[in-house]
Amino acid sequence: MFNEKLLESSEFYSKRYQNFTTLIIFPTLILLLLLIGLASFTHKEVVVRSTGEINPDKILATIQSTSNNAIIKNNLISKKSVRHGDMLIKYQNSETDTTLKLENASLQNLQAREKALLTYKKSLSDDKNLFSESDAYGYFDAFQNYLSQTHILSNDYQQQLDSQNRATQQKNVLTSSLTKKENNLNHYQSLLLAIQNNTNLSSENDYYRIFSDYKDQTATRNSEESASIKRHTISTLQEQIDRLEDAIANYKTQYDSLPSENALPPNTLPDKLSDLKSQQLSTVAKDLSTVTQEMKQIKIQHQATQDSSNNAIISPETGTVKLLVDKTKTHYMPQGTNIAQIYPNLTEKPKLKVTFYINTSEITNISEGQLVRYILSQNNNTKSTLTGHISQIATHSVSTKQGNFYQVDATLHLKHNDYSTVHYGQEGTVSVITGKSTWFIYLKNKLTS
Repeated sequence: MFNEKLLESSEFYSKRYQNFTTLIIFPTLILLLLLIGLASFTHKEVVVRSTGEINPDKILATIQSTSNNAIIKNNLISKKSVRHGDMLIKYQNSETDTTLKLENASLQNLQAREKALLTYKKSLSDDKNLFSESDAYGYFDAFQNYLSQTHILSNDYQQQLDSQNRATQQKNVLTSSLTKKENNLNHYQSLLLAIQNNTNLSSENDYYRIFSDYKDQTATRNSEESASIKRHTISTLQEQIDRLEDAIANYKTQYDSLPSENALPPNTLPDKLSDLKSQQLSTVAKDLSTVTQEMKQIKIQHQATQDSSNNAIISPETGTVKLLVDKTKTHYMPQGTNIAQIYPNLTEKPKLKVTFYINTSEITNISEGQLVRYILSQNNNTKSTLTGHISQIATHSVSTKQGNFYQVDATLHLKHNDYSTVHYGQEGTVSVITGKSTWFIYLKNKLTS
């Protein structure tokens, strides 16, 4: 018979509540629910890992072999510090005087072109013609053309406000410029005919001085030298005539294309003038960059050949040597061979980047600007972490035995004391932070992948 007093005993409660269900299953279930909830609301970073190498953000110079002659002294050593003007390689034979003269002529030509470009740039910036005379590179005419275009734009805008009267003024400006060019062309053509046919030239010709100088030069020379001077003078005049004809054709095209009316918003003229000036300045900047690079290369080559007793390659920059070829002790290197590069000295705290490769299957997760962690292992088994952001991703992949990979560069953000722990060519682990996800989604993707 059931005794209700047993309900009050500890033995009853022990048997009732301290069983397998209450001691194991319920706590385990609660713990599992807590873990699921924690995994659903906490996040972890999603990263793509690779091995990267430290490189300079900018290479100061690339050293090329400048001669096919035998090398008698080679001072190029990997990781060696060099200064501007140091001799890197010395060749056995010297370059010819002809080469030196050609390099001098090329350098002078580039310097004259640079001067004309700077005058053109300053004229554009000031909207004022700063040329004292026409140059041999067409920049004076280009500026005149620019001024004509600005006049056209101004007159075209004003035409919309003043109707047909303003259009007439625009055409008068072009007509005046065209008349001047045609007058110059006629004088040049008369001068050219006089020299070609060995006839006299009227002193009223604007370029009579050129004719007079030509006569003076040929009067004291032999027939062969006179013929050479004549050919050179004719070639120069023909170039001037060609440029004038191009300018006249350009003016005529502009003249014919002028509209009768254009309804423009109030800010149209300033915007067009700004765009035109920006285009011209952009072209000048590109030309200046090209001329600067060519002058730099000519100076390097000239330095290597100007002294016949010291035919050598001289360091154009101060920095650290990075060898590009293994056979640095060879006695011959074909002309044009890339021998080494000069990196900035780490003591100067240059901007550095880490270069690494990402598999094509993961490249879709990589984009410029993403955060990068670069982990370096030290000799004392400690690790240092550097951060950076992706700055460049290669357009095409590179094929290897392991598959296809894209080269990725990331600019590192270094503190001053970081430079004591890094070296060029040092390798470490790169982690690209591609996003975040909850632990629940992360584990789910791991299990289903």
